Amino acid sequence: MRFCQPICPGLLLILALLVGVEAAWSQEQQLTEDGRLKRDAAYCAHSRCIVFTQEDHRTGKMRLMKLNLEDLSVSPFEAESDESRREFSVSADGNVYCFNVVRGLSSSIRVFDRKASQQATLPKMDKDPWSNWPAISPDGKTVVWVEGARVMYAYNFAENKGRESVRRFTAPGDDYSDYMPSFFPSGKQLAFASNRDHDFEIYLMNSDGTGQQRLTESRGIDMHPAVSPDGKRVAFTSNRDGNYEIYVIDLATRKSQRVTQNEEVDNFACWLPTRPNELVYVGQRDGKTDLYRISLGSLSLAAE
Repeated sequence: MRFCQPICPGLLLILALLVGVEAAWSQEQQLTEDGRLKRDAAYCAHSRCIVFTQEDHRTGKMRLMKLNLEDLSVSPFEAESDESRREFSVSADGNVYCFNVVRGLSSSIRVFDRKASQQATLPKMDKDPWSNWPAISPDGKTVVWVEGARVMYAYNFAENKGRESVRRFTAPGDDYSDYMPSFFPSGKQLAFASNRDHDFEIYLMNSDGTGQQRLTESRGIDMHPAVSPDGKRVAFTSNRDGNYEIYVIDLATRKSQRVTQNEEVDNFACWLPTRPNELVYVGQRDGKTDLYRISLGSLSLAAE
C-alpha cells in the first residue's frame, strides 16, 4: 500500500497565502475590444458612463469617448473636432467638466457647465505653451491644473474672472514637477504626483495648497492617483515591481497592495461610485490597449 507523504506545515502556509492573494480580488473583465490607443478613464455621473481618450484611427487625433457600463457600447462623448482632446475630469454630479485641448505645439484647459451653459478657457500663467492634467472639484467650482509640465494652479470657476480667479500652489523657483491632481470626494484635499524627492511619488495637500505631505515611499515611479469614493484609499500606477501596474494604498494604515498582475502596462485607474470597490483602468495586452474592470473583493489594507 502506498501512502502520501505528509505536507510540510510551512508549505501549507505558503499555499494558503498564495490562495489568499488570488482571492483578494476577482479576475479582470475586458470592457472594450478594439485595441486602439487609450488613456484617461473617468466616471461621469451625468451619463453613467466611463469617459476616456482614444486615438481616432482616421485622423490620428485623440478624441473623448464614452463607455456605457450597462451594455458596454462605445460612442463619442461630443461632436468630432479638429483638436486633440484628453485628460477629462468631471464634477460629482456630472454637470461641470473640463479637458485638455491640444492644437499644434500648445495646449489649453477648457471648462464647461451644462446647466448654466457656461464655459471658460483657463488663462495662461507662464510662458510655457503647455497646460495639462486638469482636475475639477466635486462641486464643480474649482479646477486645478498643471502649467509648463511643472507648476500647479487652481482656478475659481464659480468666479470665472480670468487671471483674477487663479492662485498658485507651487512656490516660485521650485525646480520639481507636480502632476496629475485628483480631488477627494469632500473637495477638501487633493492627491497628486511629484518628483520633489527625486523620483515621482504620491503626495497629499489641502484644497488651498497647504499641508503638502508625501504619501508613498518606493524606489519606483508612483503616478496617476485616484481617490476612492469614500476618501479612504488612493489607487495609483507604479513600476516599483518592474512594470507599470495598479496599486491601492490605505490612507489610515499607509499600507499598499498591488491590484493588477500583467506583463504589460496598466494605468489610469478610476473608481466606480456606484460600485465603490471596483476600478476601471486602461490595460495593455499584446501591444493593444483597452479598458478593463476589476473588483477589489476582500482585499484588506487594515493594520496588522
